[in-house]
Amino acid sequence: MHNRPKISYLVTFYNAKDYVKPCLDSILSQDDSPSYEVLLGDDGSTDGTKELLMEYVAQYPDVMRLYSMQRDPEDKSLGRTRMIRNRMNLLRHAQGQYISIPDGDDYISYSKFAKESVDFLDANPQYMAYGYEIQYDINGKITPVPSGIPEGELSPLVYLPSKYVSAASFVFRNVTTPDEIAELEAKNAFSDNGITLFFMNKGPLWHVNTPAYTYRQMENSTWTSTSELGKQADNASWLPTMQFCIPKHKYLVVSRCNHALRGLWRNRRTAGSSISGNVLKRIQYQASVSNFHFVVDILNWPGLSFGRKVMLHFEYLRYRVIAKTAKILAKLMLCFQRHKK
Repeated sequence: MHNRPKISYLVTFYNAKDYVKPCLDSILSQDDSPSYEVLLGDDGSTDGTKELLMEYVAQYPDVMRLYSMQRDPEDKSLGRTRMIRNRMNLLRHAQGQYISIPDGDDYISYSKFAKESVDFLDANPQYMAYGYEIQYDINGKITPVPSGIPEGELSPLVYLPSKYVSAASFVFRNVTTPDEIAELEAKNAFSDNGITLFFMNKGPLWHVNTPAYTYRQMENSTWTSTSELGKQADNASWLPTMQFCIPKHKYLVVSRCNHALRGLWRNRRTAGSSISGNVLKRIQYQASVSNFHFVVDILNWPGLSFGRKVMLHFEYLRYRVIAKTAKILAKLMLCFQRHKK
């Protein structure tokens, strides 16, 4: 491709007018940046976000393009699903050799984010991504969020049993085919966890401990206002989707979801009635998209037959055995790999 940019930023927005400037300025102000394009996806904003994005496109027509999604009043899609569609639409248009996927209400906080990532990936074609640590911006107060992952190669054996790392803190190779994009969209899979696991399935990632991406933690956001049980149920509902993204390590994904599955199981008698409406709909939708009947049935526990409850007991025990076995095997394989070195 003639004049192909090195990196495509895929930035999604929905009613985020107050955050457009810090987000986009953090991209525009990168030091010694390789060539880039900024694809802006607006999900039918009504607060002036789209108009502000249009101003940026007018000011930077050589690097910025706007893609708008219309909101049909009859469309009952949940926010996360629309966000994934927004991302997929931008991914289809991305021309860069590499991609970065920041959210429109966050910002890049390391001036060498692009250059350091691109230099590394250019020199190391065996790696699918180069990533950093994140930090939270809580009402203007910056709080580091160490992942606890050592610097170096981030393989599934290291990543899946460990803490979460935001996909937005990585720069990935733009190697997704049109068929893969269609599959990822159909599975509702291009969320943070899904993105990281999808690329990890293609090859190892590289991770450094430099804080480079700042995530705004809103006190009244859907996630922060969700109960602990709601968060556990939400995390559990993604199990089959994450397995789809990294089928080579589907059993280790069970280990990653073990805490969430255990919390949901322990509260099975009240989970469906104690999780708030919108969060419950989101969980039910994700579980239904992936035919994860285990989560769907637990959320409807009081109405289940005795026989189905017994079957769920055995299914839960199976997940527990898989999780523990996979974690032990992962540790043994890591020890073996280190011994060989």
